[in-house]
Amino acid sequence: IDIDTGKTVVPCEYDELELLWYNGLFNAKKEGKYMVIDIAGKQIISNESEGPFEHDYSGLLYQKKAGTSRRAYYTFDGVFLGEYPEDVLYPVSDGYYSASPNKFQKKHIIIQPDGNLLDTEIDKLVRLDDWSSFAYKKDKRWFILDTKHKVYRLSDHVIENITVSNFNYLIKDVMIITDHTGTGLYNVLEDQWLLP
Repeated sequence: IDIDTGKTVVPCEYDELELLWYNGLFNAKKEGKYMVIDIAGKQIISNESEGPFEHDYSGLLYQKKAGTSRRAYYTFDGVFLGEYPEDVLYPVSDGYYSASPNKFQKKHIIIQPDGNLLDTEIDKLVRLDDWSSFAYKKDKRWFILDTKHKVYRLSDHVIENITVSNFNYLIKDVMIITDHTGTGLYNVLEDQWLLP
């Protein structure tokens, strides 16, 4: 019930209703099946489950899968990210997630905000919290993704290495890039070399 208006917000049609997380998501059980609904009563995850959904501290919802250590992971908006073991998914940048190597996969995977895979078989990932970019190395080649503008940067550039340093916590989205000419600082969001 909305305290201000006195109107029913979530209909009284569920056998069980439990607050799932403090952002207004609920585990709702109806006719023996669990679903995730929001404060307006809208079903967020289209799949229903025999057991309740749970919250993961990486900002995801999941349901345990019977007979496996994998879990089905979803965003708070209901986007299905895939089935992975516990503690392998973490946010990369602007809704992108990475699945770390685990017993089911040998290398990193990057998942886009819509749940589709961006890339697989990634050897190395360079990212920092609150950045709107990240870099990864695959098949001995570096890729830099500007997630704010949704574009790859320096695609025609042969990069030998990308690193971050303590200063990167102060200056966001600036990467230390090494190529055959030396090492420089590159601002990914502005597509500009600061120190060539």
